[in-house]
Amino acid sequence: MQFVDIHTHRHNVDSEVIAIESRLYGRDYHVAGLYAAGIHPWDADKVSIHSAECWLEQQANAVAIGECGFDFHLGRSNFNQQKKLFELQLDMAQRRGLPVIVPCVRGYNELLNVCKDYSSLRLIVHGFCGSLQLMEQLVAKNFYISIGAMILKNEKLREVLKEIPDEKLLIETDESSIGIRDIYSCVCRVRDLEIDDLKMLIYTNFRLVFNL
Repeated sequence: MQFVDIHTHRHNVDSEVIAIESRLYGRDYHVAGLYAAGIHPWDADKVSIHSAECWLEQQANAVAIGECGFDFHLGRSNFNQQKKLFELQLDMAQRRGLPVIVPCVRGYNELLNVCKDYSSLRLIVHGFCGSLQLMEQLVAKNFYISIGAMILKNEKLREVLKEIPDEKLLIETDESSIGIRDIYSCVCRVRDLEIDDLKMLIYTNFRLVFNL
């Protein structure tokens, strides 16, 4: 059974890892194999809705849309543009039957409000590092929760990890230099699982979410 990395910015050359590479608008890099395509909220002020739609239409081989969502780390002055761009990508995912990889920084109320109109979509909050209450709120709305390298150094997040339902858990490396095996090992320790059992769990969830 292979490891699964549902969101990474690094090119995967490991035959023991199934990785979903991130292809973002405006970034000049090549991806090979499975990839997600999206316009990050950081770029909301740099792209028109028309240009974003045209670019997304060109990503015919993407297995997911994203990463796309809300990021208000620097304030909410461009909320309307982030919202329009996010909704465009949710609409695209809905038409194509694809899951959505969602970053969210200081915008969970907005995220939940927008996504209530997209209840049929398979939505993944990637790099989750929020509270137990927030995790439970997201799961109640049918979100999947992806855990990354932060789990190795965040004690509060490890307590949250214990409570994520098996069927809602995914794992990623994102931009971290920490390998997927190290993250799996930490998740195993926290959830008291054998590595093969965790690999089977994540692989099963991955197949269901990505329809692969």
